[in-house]
This record gives sequence, C-alpha cells and structure tokens, in this order.
Amino acid sequence: MSDDVKVINAPERIWLQIGDDFETDEVDFDELDGVTWCVDSQFGTDIAYVRADLYELRIAELTQALVKAMEYGQRR
Repeated sequence: MSDDVKVINAPERIWLQIGDDFETDEVDFDELDGVTWCVDSQFGTDIAYVRADLYELRIAELTQALVKAMEYGQRR
C-alpha cells in the first residue's frame, strides 16, 4: 500500500479488547494473547485509542484557545 492512500470513514476512536477474565487486577500487556479491537467498548477492561491525527488537531486547537485567552487576560 502506498503512503499516499487516504482511508475514509476511519473511526475517531477504537477500543483494544484485552478480555475480562484475569486472576489479578494487574496484567502485563506484553503477556496478553488474542488482543482484538472494536469500534465499541465490550468490557470494562477495554483500552480506548484515539486517532493520532485527531489528537494532534485537538491539541493545536486547545493551544490556540489558551494563547487567545492569555492574550485577552493581559489586555484587561
């Protein structure tokens, strides 16, 4: 696949599903077997992942809003 391929309709968030049958309350991800993903959370142990491009966009938007707020506060 080319690096120039654009995937459309990709979900904004997916959930890694690691299962829910553990003997302890701490699990090493490297020791898990059969990890899958889904658009919807299935178990309380699912791990949410957001698309990196959307995360970076939100950080830029928040940074810009913070700068504007600080500038507004300095003018008052």
